[in-house]
Amino acid sequence: MSRFWFLALWVPGVAWAGPADDNDGDGLTNAQEIAIRTDPNRADTDRDGWSDYDEVVYAGFPRNPRRTPDDDGDGLYRVYELSYGTRPNVADTDRDGWNDYDEVVYGSDPLDAAQGVDDDGDGLYYIYEGMYGSDPALYDTDGDGWNDYDEAVYGSDPADPSQGCDDDGDGLYYVYEGMYGSDPDLYDTDGDGWDDYSEAVYGSDPADASEGCDDDGDGLYLIYEEYYGTDPNDPDSDGDGWTDYDEVVYGSNPGWRSFTPDDDGDGLYYVYEGMYGSDPDIYDTDGDGWDDYSEAVYGSDPADASQGVDDDGDGLYYVYEAIYGTDPNVADTDGDGIDDYTEVVTGSDPLVA
Repeated sequence: MSRFWFLALWVPGVAWAGPADDNDGDGLTNAQEIAIRTDPNRADTDRDGWSDYDEVVYAGFPRNPRRTPDDDGDGLYRVYELSYGTRPNVADTDRDGWNDYDEVVYGSDPLDAAQGVDDDGDGLYYIYEGMYGSDPALYDTDGDGWNDYDEAVYGSDPADPSQGCDDDGDGLYYVYEGMYGSDPDLYDTDGDGWDDYSEAVYGSDPADASEGCDDDGDGLYLIYEEYYGTDPNDPDSDGDGWTDYDEVVYGSNPGWRSFTPDDDGDGLYYVYEGMYGSDPDIYDTDGDGWDDYSEAVYGSDPADASQGVDDDGDGLYYVYEAIYGTDPNVADTDGDGIDDYTEVVTGSDPLVA
């Protein structure tokens, strides 16, 4: 029987546990805990918020709450601080404004105040400047007007002045020109009248002259034609007299001939019939003598027969009665013998007799 097994028998609450067991579940066996004099029944012996295992692995002191793996809170654990020669109690050893962890991760020297993570302020960290061959001390290494970060992100070479993010000025950056097969030096690669950016965004092929953003001229771009199942070469796919664009915008189905934006001819398009609760197949939904469009425009409810555009017949429509504070059911609100409409038009007050 090993000496660790013998010792484990006498640890309070751990009696008869074997040396390979881990009573507190911290990752250290009972034998290891006994060897370093930590409590095998408590995962964090010194109660500093770090488990005994982590303190051992990351060079903390599991029996001293004031010596943790990361006393300075910079994210670089003590074991690494020791490896890189940084101070475990100072978050920014070289006092260059970058903490030790960031300098180690992003490739600069945490002991050299003259070398930070991003000395040129271009957003491209030191490690990446090395990868892309750019100068970590220059915002725009190749002097082409594009900073190194943007060139790296958008696919051009930050060290080559002949290659920028958008040399042709079409708005489609270099990395996307490559993805879409367009020429990064041509504004309109296929010469179809649509710039490469617009073609990429609206679903057509910027390298195919036979396919533009809106070949049928209906205003509905190719990506939407495909989404709605309409014909990109026919401005009125269902032949109902309404362009595909208008049908989409006003809520009807551009692929269904019997369903147009204004089937009842009242001037209130389908999307608005839904908003106002009127019937898109009835010219005057509430049957009060006023078409749905007029009621919607002049403020009355096209679905309420008790409320028309001008119930008192004074010529002042409902929306204006509300604006001027007059009674929509009384032609002469103030009873002075002059109707509300005339008072408003002539500049007098329809509320004062």
